[in-house]
Amino acid sequence: MLVILCRDELKFEGPCIVGDTWVAAQGLHNLILGATKDWDNCNMSAIVEAEAAVAACAQLSKKVSTFYPSINHWLLQEAHAGVRAMAPRTPWGKLPLIGCIDEIVNVESLRKLQFPYYWIFGGLGSRGLIYHAWLGKKIAQAVVSRSEASLPKEFLSWKSDRKY
Repeated sequence: MLVILCRDELKFEGPCIVGDTWVAAQGLHNLILGATKDWDNCNMSAIVEAEAAVAACAQLSKKVSTFYPSINHWLLQEAHAGVRAMAPRTPWGKLPLIGCIDEIVNVESLRKLQFPYYWIFGGLGSRGLIYHAWLGKKIAQAVVSRSEASLPKEFLSWKSDRKY
C-alpha cells in the first residue's frame, strides 16, 4: 500500500477505484494506492525499502494517472508491504479460504482447548462480491458451533493440499 501526498487540495470528484490497481481517497490531501505483486518475495515485513517504494510508486502512479493526471506531481508519503491471502485453484476454480486454522497457528496454549479457536475467512478477491454474505453466515455458524460441519466441503479443499 502506498500513501501519496497531494501538494494541493485534492479535488476528489470521482469514485474510489477497485481493480488491478486500486485507489482510495483519504481526506483532502491523500490517495492510497495499491497494490503491486511480488510473487517471489517471502519477506513478511511491513517495511518497504526506499528504492522499492519509489519503483512501486512509479508503477502504480502510471496506471492511476489516467484518472488523476496530477498524481505525477504528488509526493510519496509512505509505503507499507503486506501479505495477501491467495486462494489455490481447485476443480471448482479459486474458492475463498475458510475454516479452522488451529493446526497452522500451532500455539502451545491451544492444546489445552477442546474446541477450534483460530479461523480464517479470506482470499475472496473479486469473488467476495458473490460469496461474502453467504460464507460470512456459514463461518459464523461454524465458529459458534465450534465445528466446520456447516462449511461447504469444496471450500475446505485447500486444507488437504497444505504446503505450510
